[in-house]
Amino acid sequence: MALATIAGALIGFRLDWAVSSTPGVNRAKAVFCLGIAYATGMALFLFALILIGYLNSWQMLETGYLEKYVLLVPVAGFCLAINALISALLIREARVRAVSRGRLIQTSVNTGLAVGLGALNGTATSLVLANLFGVAASAAFVWKQFEKRSIRFLAKSSQIRVRAIWATDGSSILMSGMSGVVNTFALFLPYLAVAGIYTSVELGWYSLMQRTVVPLVGVLGVAVTQSFWGEATIQLRRNPESLSLIFGRTIKGLMAFSLVVLAVGLLAPFIFPFVFGSSEWKGAGVLLAIYTPALIAQLVTSPMSPLLTMLGGARWILVWDMLRAIMIAVVFAVAYVKKAEIEYAVAGLSLGMSLAYVCLFAKLKFSLSKYVETHLKTRNDAI
Repeated sequence: MALATIAGALIGFRLDWAVSSTPGVNRAKAVFCLGIAYATGMALFLFALILIGYLNSWQMLETGYLEKYVLLVPVAGFCLAINALISALLIREARVRAVSRGRLIQTSVNTGLAVGLGALNGTATSLVLANLFGVAASAAFVWKQFEKRSIRFLAKSSQIRVRAIWATDGSSILMSGMSGVVNTFALFLPYLAVAGIYTSVELGWYSLMQRTVVPLVGVLGVAVTQSFWGEATIQLRRNPESLSLIFGRTIKGLMAFSLVVLAVGLLAPFIFPFVFGSSEWKGAGVLLAIYTPALIAQLVTSPMSPLLTMLGGARWILVWDMLRAIMIAVVFAVAYVKKAEIEYAVAGLSLGMSLAYVCLFAKLKFSLSKYVETHLKTRNDAI
């Protein structure tokens, strides 16, 4: 799953963000065509690279089970990229319902096949196949929603000055894509650190914490991001002043839901042993309680982060992602040197992530205020 997610970040390169935020319909078409071409080329490159490793019996990896399904990783990554690009076009037209239905199809197919195939053979291959078919089904659905227009975009790509778009927006697109790769790497860095420093029991606690409440926060964040994008991309071109109202309204809703996350986090040490039927899992609940402040900060801030790209702050996001990855590495390096218990390591991670998201929120608020102020000044000067 980690390989598929990283491959998706490399192949997608956050070009869907650029499609949504690029001003002008023709420029968005050009970025879309650029994204299709890049995703195809990168997927083929990764497939060839993995195929070489597969044919050489994975001498660079001392593991055997990867051979069964690792060739599917670029395929899943390509489906993720196409899904994201077309979804961005739909979001650009405020057709959020179609995108939500696509994600619902992905989740349903993924869960159904994972349960069915898992019951048959119970191998890691079944999980990867379920994930692949889920992503492919979602991509097919959104493609159907936009099929005719997408084909016309591709047919007219020669008439759209892709080179000119790259010359003017290439730096922003590159920065945004690199931040996506760094962000994905940072998500898996704690797993690698916990696996290398602590025992399998503590790794199980951390993994359970990450697979219960954390995904729910992520799903809500994606839903809010789609809704916010649908409104923000339209108002950015028509009425930038209303962005502040949309931003404030969305933040209030996220803060209200954060109270639920806070309650679940505080009660987690008591809930986990009851739900999972053993007092041994109380440790996972304790870790979740410690990590709750970071979850709340992520819930409130992360869905709004694409706004910074829309306002021309892609480079700042890249710097933020890099500093966050460094912070995670430093936290676990100190924990390793000091031989700290995992509770202290997660506490340090929670504090660092909370501060990181507070800084990101402050930058978002400042950039939005500055953008609206500049727009109002320009409009008044014109009058």
